[in-house]
Amino acid sequence: MCLVSTLLDGNNYLPWSKTVKLALGAKMKLGFINGKTVKPKEDSEEYEQWIRNDCMVRSWILNSISKEIVEAFLYTSSAHELWEELASRYGESNGPMVYQLQREIASA
Repeated sequence: MCLVSTLLDGNNYLPWSKTVKLALGAKMKLGFINGKTVKPKEDSEEYEQWIRNDCMVRSWILNSISKEIVEAFLYTSSAHELWEELASRYGESNGPMVYQLQREIASA
């Protein structure tokens, strides 16, 4: 399944992450990346359903990452961990670039 139309390539994290959040929100699965849908205990009745949903969300996200960079994220243990890893790797590094672009636009 295609979650979003544009693949994450490492340089487009901010718009990509926004579209992924919108798509997951529409599917009522946003809690799997923001940490609000907490993994139940293994002996809980909800455990298997949570595992299935988490795997589905991870699959959607991994399928929306370009093949050149996706391998670095294949071994995350949850959708939340995957999302945090992506944000750590690509989100923070774009901050200065966004600020610089905003300054250039404002001065034009």
